[in-house]
Amino acid sequence: MELSGVWHSAAGGTLTIRADRSFSLAWEAAGAPDDCERSAAEGSWSFLTPDRVGFSRADPALNSGDTVALSFRSGPVSCSLGADIRRVSGKIELCATMDPDSTCSASDMFVKEG
Repeated sequence: MELSGVWHSAAGGTLTIRADRSFSLAWEAAGAPDDCERSAAEGSWSFLTPDRVGFSRADPALNSGDTVALSFRSGPVSCSLGADIRRVSGKIELCATMDPDSTCSASDMFVKEG
């Protein structure tokens, strides 16, 4: 599965994932999580892997997985999002949330162009 490309949310957010493990994210104010900047942001991404105590951690060595960590490198508050990779009706969607136990709203769901 190729994650690289441009993804859009129903709330007007645009997530660009690049093969070099960088990303940029621009979202509408209404769609941004409270702890993150409500504008454009950039950072790095990697797949998550479970650790020994039942939590997940970002592992840059992984080349596949069910969840992607988006770690922002700018802004006044350290912020990261998890994005579950979901397959719905033949399409791949990313559910980007601060809390992995929360349900995904339409504004949190990103669908790849093309």
